[in-house]
Amino acid sequence: MGNQEINSFLIRPIQRIPRYRLLLKDLLKHTEEDHNDFQALSSAYKQVSDVAEFIEEKASEAERIGKLLDVQSRLLGNETVRFIPPPTCTTPC
Repeated sequence: MGNQEINSFLIRPIQRIPRYRLLLKDLLKHTEEDHNDFQALSSAYKQVSDVAEFIEEKASEAERIGKLLDVQSRLLGNETVRFIPPPTCTTPC
C-alpha cells in the first residue's frame, strides 16, 4: 500500500485506543446515570482506560530500555558484555 512500511499498519490499532477512550468518556458525559447503557459504557471506559495505561507504561519502558541499549552500544561497541539482559515477557507477548 504505497510506500508505507508494515510497522505503520501494525501501530494503527494501538493508536486507536486513546481515541476510543476519549469517545467513551464523551459518551459517558452525555449519558444519564439511569440510562440502560450507562453501566456498560462505564465498564467499557474503565477497561479501555486500563489498556491505554498499560500501553503507555510499556511504551515508556521500551523507550528507557532503548536509551540504555544505545548508551551500552556506544560504550562497548560490538563487545558481548551487556549492562542489561534482553527483555523478557511476563505476560503473553
